[in-house]
Amino acid sequence: MADELPKAVRNKYDLVGSGPRGIDRSSPVGCGLTSDERNRKKISYLEYSYGT
Repeated sequence: MADELPKAVRNKYDLVGSGPRGIDRSSPVGCGLTSDERNRKKISYLEYSYGT
């Protein structure tokens, strides 16, 4: 893609690419939570902070 852009653009901006997860040969991402932590009741920020 970079070769398709004018040199003035390439000199002024950084090009950033993105590779979405879950397609082609990507592997799952985990955040190290236990099964109990993943399955606990979800509560809102207000409920967590103020018990409302």
